Amino acid sequence: MLYERVTDTPSLVSDDYETKHPEPIQENSRNDWTWREYFGTGVSMENHPLKDHIKFNGCGECESENVKVIYGSWSVSTASGDAYWDYEIICGDCGKFTARSFNEND
Repeated sequence: MLYERVTDTPSLVSDDYETKHPEPIQENSRNDWTWREYFGTGVSMENHPLKDHIKFNGCGECESENVKVIYGSWSVSTASGDAYWDYEIICGDCGKFTARSFNEND
């Protein structure tokens, strides 16, 4: 099941994400084959390291593709093989934040 939330401020990262993590993308040092997390000021959907695991989409408010992924996480259950992911984008056109979550077992 896919869940989506559009807001004026970020939901999956702190409001100060740009100063807290000033690089376009940073990898969590604990990433492994079952779990990966990335955060930062943002990269395009097609340049994100999780692009082969997550189906990124444009802005939930205006549907623009002019977005940057500021947060992404992906995991797979070793017991069931089900995939889970979350990501958040900021729109370069309307300025809204869109957070999406997916779980394969629904």
